[in-house]
Amino acid sequence: MLDRLMTLLAHRGESVRDYRRKKLIDLSTTPSLWIAGGVLALILLFWRLYRKEIRDLVGNLQTLKIGDSLQFVRATVEEMRSFGEGDPEFENPAQQVVGAPIENFFSFLRYPANKLANTLDDPFISMNWPPLPWLRNLEASLSIQAERLKASQHFREDHPPPDFIEAKKRLFRALVSLGNYYGFVKREDGANQRVDLESSLYFLRRAVDLRPEADERPQLTVGYAQFCMGAVSGTSGIDLTDQATQNPQGLVPAAVEALRVQGEDLMERGIALLDRAANSGHQVPSQYHLKAYMLFRLKRADEAAEAWLVAASISRPPSAKMYYNRACALATIAKYGDSLTALDQAIQIVASRGIAAAGFDPRVEARDPVGGAELAPFWTGVAEAVAARSARGRSFNDLVT
Repeated sequence: MLDRLMTLLAHRGESVRDYRRKKLIDLSTTPSLWIAGGVLALILLFWRLYRKEIRDLVGNLQTLKIGDSLQFVRATVEEMRSFGEGDPEFENPAQQVVGAPIENFFSFLRYPANKLANTLDDPFISMNWPPLPWLRNLEASLSIQAERLKASQHFREDHPPPDFIEAKKRLFRALVSLGNYYGFVKREDGANQRVDLESSLYFLRRAVDLRPEADERPQLTVGYAQFCMGAVSGTSGIDLTDQATQNPQGLVPAAVEALRVQGEDLMERGIALLDRAANSGHQVPSQYHLKAYMLFRLKRADEAAEAWLVAASISRPPSAKMYYNRACALATIAKYGDSLTALDQAIQIVASRGIAAAGFDPRVEARDPVGGAELAPFWTGVAEAVAARSARGRSFNDLVT
């Protein structure tokens, strides 16, 4: 009995450490744990090997879903075209874009290129109904698509897949169309009509941010979007300065001056954007014609004359009208000899092509009190102007008679 008691006293109880060790051994020999660990290892290995492919797949799924946006475009077009059909006296201005019915919303893509190529007079379209609800849906959808596209791995690649490039072009095209829509469509704003300049520049900037690759179609390049931004800003500035000059609302002098300053600031911004477009490779005659006109309005006639020279030179065929504008600009800064040379070039182009092809007769225009106002020193008898000769030794009277 004593021996048994001594044996029990001598035997120590199992420690906590021993118990944990035993449990760990039991757990490590469990088959389910080994299976779970093997699966996790395979997942990590698979992710390491194929993570780029997975990211690309997700990127494609996110960026190529532009079909829904195009549905919004079609719905918007139908609503624009059908508005006012029940009113026989209502003329839908949307039918007059670029002189032809709107076939789709993307007509606005080329609107400034087509409109400004012919004339800078009244470049805006007037619409007198509220903003279209479908258009807001389109804007939201395109904004989401733009963010998804920019988040894609392909966006940072030098040579993305063809499908990705095509998706970028389609989105770029839609954003520029929206920008031009807001920049050239005037809506009622109280007693006035105005364009939504802020929205226009927003969507055009979003288009530029997409950085589309160089394309055989100039309307799908960054330079073209920058040209549109310059055209929107510049024409809005011209419009505001015209309002300040005419003052149809009878504004007080301080308000007229504020309007004039705002218009001139917009023209300065437009000139800078047109220069940016040229640096991006987009160079068309209407771009330099608009730039020259704004420079002339800002009393920078020397620079305007040079811009009109570029416009005349890159026109195909060369433009008599641009040479005539150059002559007018040079006459205002008393460069009478150079002015006559430019006028001579305009007359020679019209003589070779015909008045009908040129659209005007510079000899008649030069004597017109309105169309030739800048050339007045030649026909009012200013001594320096009368004595001036063109590069070929011809005087003003020799040229216009």
